[in-house]
Amino acid sequence: DNENIDTASMIEKIPNIVHWAWRSGDADWTLCLSVVMASIVQRPKNIFIHTGPVASSQNTYTSPKTQNGQDALRCMRAAGAQEIQHTVEPSPYGDNNKHPWSEVLPKLGQKLSKQTFAHISDVMRLYTILQYGGLYLDRDAFQHLPLHKYRYQYNAVLGIDPETFEGDHDVNFGAFMGAPNATYFHLLWDGMNDPQYSNLSYRVTWGGWAHDSCRKSFALAIKRPDLVHLTEHLYQFPFPGKGAGRGPRGRIHPALYHKTARNHVLHMSGFEWHSLRTEQLRWKPSIWGNIIWPNVLKAANDPSLPPISSELRHCLNWLQTKLTDRGYIDPPLDANSSGSDPPPYTSAIRI
Repeated sequence: DNENIDTASMIEKIPNIVHWAWRSGDADWTLCLSVVMASIVQRPKNIFIHTGPVASSQNTYTSPKTQNGQDALRCMRAAGAQEIQHTVEPSPYGDNNKHPWSEVLPKLGQKLSKQTFAHISDVMRLYTILQYGGLYLDRDAFQHLPLHKYRYQYNAVLGIDPETFEGDHDVNFGAFMGAPNATYFHLLWDGMNDPQYSNLSYRVTWGGWAHDSCRKSFALAIKRPDLVHLTEHLYQFPFPGKGAGRGPRGRIHPALYHKTARNHVLHMSGFEWHSLRTEQLRWKPSIWGNIIWPNVLKAANDPSLPPISSELRHCLNWLQTKLTDRGYIDPPLDANSSGSDPPPYTSAIRI
């Protein structure tokens, strides 16, 4: 990737919009964290939270039923988030209301399993990028460096990490970017009536969430590399396992630590709901305290950018307290504690 591209004379391909899908229920502080971080680091023109369809007994995040939901809503609004409520399930089959993976969902055992939500959410997020264009982020995908250079160079961008703990060859839909109606995403959606792409589209299931989204999108990218850019900067899975992720229990390997500093988005799948992965994010040296959060604070205080509002600055304080109380941000580290030369700890930056 060209890190030093000058976009001043270039024409924007991907609009500066960021999307999340949050079907129903109160927002939690982790979704709020993802939204606030992107609003400060990316400075998007629009932030859209896509909800629904919802039943009459359900609420969306804009009508919270709990104090936690109210706190999250306040900060998401301070970040500029707007709700787009969908009344029907989007489908590559058109208006017949058939979910593309309707034959898979009943086989998952639990009606409201994480697999069920993953399938449904992937359909909504792909539809969203096709319709609006922009950047999609999962609620546990955290952007800590800007992504503008990709918006001017490519029509479609996917994140790939060749050293995930799974050692798999796939991309991930936790963070991806596209121009409205980009050809790559259109082919993935419905094949564009071309038989050679029908099996690589959402019209055909490969039998499971990871197959239908992660592996299928990778296969299409290999078939049509002219339509999409793959980069590890958009997706890092920061858990010990293979490659730079391998290391002693309780410690972040120096290679993984510095890899984190190079990338723009960390997809911390399992953050605050998967006990082992949540524990790993507290391993030392702290990637939150030394890399991710200082990047957010630097963007918040960048004199070349418009100042953030007092309400958003209050939300930064609130979120930093959450991260500190949960052990993700630690007191300053010794410069040699990781066995390498880590980026300087900048907790002294004023919020």
